[in-house]
Amino acid sequence: MIPSLLPRAAAAALLAAVAAPAAASESGRPVVSLSATPAHLTLFGRAPQTLVVHNDGAARVQVVASAASFSFDVYGNAAIAPSADPPRSARKWLVVRPRRLVLAPGSAGKLRIVARPPRRAGAGAGAGDHHALVLLSALAPGQAHVSVRTRLGVLVLVRVPGRIVRRVTLGRVSVSRVRRRRFVVVSVLNRGNVAERLLPGQLTVSLRRAGRLVGLARSLPRDLLPGTHGLIVAPLSGTLRGPVVAVVRLAAPPEGPRRLLPPLPAARRTLRLRL
Repeated sequence: MIPSLLPRAAAAALLAAVAAPAAASESGRPVVSLSATPAHLTLFGRAPQTLVVHNDGAARVQVVASAASFSFDVYGNAAIAPSADPPRSARKWLVVRPRRLVLAPGSAGKLRIVARPPRRAGAGAGAGDHHALVLLSALAPGQAHVSVRTRLGVLVLVRVPGRIVRRVTLGRVSVSRVRRRRFVVVSVLNRGNVAERLLPGQLTVSLRRAGRLVGLARSLPRDLLPGTHGLIVAPLSGTLRGPVVAVVRLAAPPEGPRRLLPPLPAARRTLRLRL
């Protein structure tokens, strides 16, 4: 059984944790509220980038920045700061300066983010994307010795020069039911060495009976780190029942800003499925 058939796309920013409820001020604004731009960072080698941290809350806050590891489970849920760094973690490579910011309500501050991968990091299987978080922890002192805390994690990919490989393969296909809704669930494996963002509808499942199209399911978005597998979920509408032939297609995405990478090959699989 899938615990939450709505996997979180790691996409841009990861909400790492909330250590206390978001209390509201008299004006109705949250006491502590952080945001960061850009929403995610890709660092090329040792070239630095700037992260702008915004205090959107009503209180003056102290922000502590640190590097952390993370991983995704098969459903796309993030595990922040696991006990052991996962494969291809870039946590130890990240340098964040300054480590602390004090921000008044409505103000912003800048952090300089740089990666320092080993000189021979691109040798062997080390080329491509390595991942980490810049973890932002905010504290706003409150009355009666009660403080409000919140944390925000910003995804960082460190791209190490070398041979880039992009390949996503299709695995097991099944049907899952949650309450009265049905979902086609497709297991996929990122066999490449760069992180892949699968867009909404990039994976489709065409359902055919006697050669005629009788249903179509389109996937929810999903991010896959290099060398990891996960489940892609496609909601299935209608009341179709019984055996069908399912044609699963993973389309090559429009490259856009990823034009400097080799294209992601399309994939297809045909199988019998019972609804």
